[in-house]
Amino acid sequence: MKLNRTSFSLIPLAALLLASCGERQDEPPAPGAGEVEAVGRELADIEEGHILATNSPIPAEGSVRTTETTFSMSEGTMTMRMGDEVMEGSIETHATRTERLVGLSPDSARWTLESETENTVVEMMGERVEKPDVPAALLGQAVLIERDASGAWSIRLEEGEADEEVEASLTELLNSLVARSGRSVDIETFGETHRMPGESWELDVSEIYDTILDIESPEGTLAVSFDRVEEGEAGDVAVLSFSMNVSGSDTGEDASEIRISATGQIRRCLVELTDLENTFAGQLSGSFEAMPGMMVTIEGLVEIQATTTISAVE
Repeated sequence: MKLNRTSFSLIPLAALLLASCGERQDEPPAPGAGEVEAVGRELADIEEGHILATNSPIPAEGSVRTTETTFSMSEGTMTMRMGDEVMEGSIETHATRTERLVGLSPDSARWTLESETENTVVEMMGERVEKPDVPAALLGQAVLIERDASGAWSIRLEEGEADEEVEASLTELLNSLVARSGRSVDIETFGETHRMPGESWELDVSEIYDTILDIESPEGTLAVSFDRVEEGEAGDVAVLSFSMNVSGSDTGEDASEIRISATGQIRRCLVELTDLENTFAGQLSGSFEAMPGMMVTIEGLVEIQATTTISAVE
């Protein structure tokens, strides 16, 4: 599960099981004598609960995960203050992105941002201004995510040198996959032991994410509940819900502050151990210094939806 703007999204696959994510048989053939022990272990796992994550932030070799994400802010208000002067207006944002993650080996993957669009419209004092759609720093560039012999993960462009903007984007992407502990964000979020439907747990986001919704060093909580297991086209699916209250500040030149309160649902494939759907809705507020002496405050409703499809390298 990733909870940042880079991709609200969602991680690890199992290549050998890709074929099993097709149609399910209503009456599977009875196991042979050599399979009885494996079936017994599987039934024991179900009684103990379900494993929800692995400690690898990348797909298995030969597996491809394509994630399409939409982000929108509606009913947004914008207030600009400079001294005693106050101006009020509205802001609406809609953005889309498609990213692709390909497992190259157990220790490497290639990530590509295939498309990204953003449409932001601001109305202030009767004037309508549309923000230009500026291409993302990593758009179309192949990025390699690699693990060294010590188990540490790193990230780099597959070709060429990264400038300061690209380096910042690369760091944000890696932080969305690997926690400060060096383990995958998924394993820190869902745990490495069996979870039972009905179980709930709470996380400190500052220990998991270096960035969340573009907040540096976020503070707050993320509460997760394992609601139930449903049957899906890709095998059993864990349905989880979450709520979060997060605040923080950006240490950059604009000295921004941001707070978000939201709830959402995750549909996670128990065969592939990756999110298939992630929906998120809540209230966002933030303020920043647009220029010396001018403070801007933005509030609005935020919705994010990410859908992931799994395939094999052609």
